[in-house]
Amino acid sequence: MMSGLTAILASVNQFRFLTIVCALGVLALQSPATVFADEAEAEARVLFQEGEQAYREGDYERALERWTLAYERSGRPAFLYNLAQVYARMDRLVDEREALLRYIEYGEVPDGIRENIDARLRLIEHRLALSRELGADELTEEERAADPRELFREGERHYHGGRYEEALAAWQLAYQLSGRIALLYNLAQ
Repeated sequence: MMSGLTAILASVNQFRFLTIVCALGVLALQSPATVFADEAEAEARVLFQEGEQAYREGDYERALERWTLAYERSGRPAFLYNLAQVYARMDRLVDEREALLRYIEYGEVPDGIRENIDARLRLIEHRLALSRELGADELTEEERAADPRELFREGERHYHGGRYEEALAAWQLAYQLSGRIALLYNLAQ
């Protein structure tokens, strides 16, 4: 009985040994670049998921950071579309336009998405033209760096505090930077 058990154990150990040798052989056949690419893809997937979670939670700065890193790791053009979406939420029209144009350059854009991108690019160009008409080109570097969403909130605080001139100034600058027509309502108040 012991010799039968010994034979079985030897057979199992031989099978394990052959499995390990085969696995190592497969890994040896993969070039270091392939292994690195697989690791980069896995890291990009994790970064994308973290960015997606941040985007759903409205943390656009973090979503931008995670998706930028994911794009850098993988180089997948589809990440440019995600970056454009987060730039849109942040009112960063020039960055949004650039990401969409780079995505189109890769030429792998599905038809339905291409139509949406073309419509979005037309809207961006319209808003940028409107911004230029309103004097956005004459703004200082500091004014250009301002976040239109924060300017809007600042305008609300001034308005509710009875400081109407300050509210108007904040909303005008937000409008110049973003070209968002919805801000006209606040300017009319």
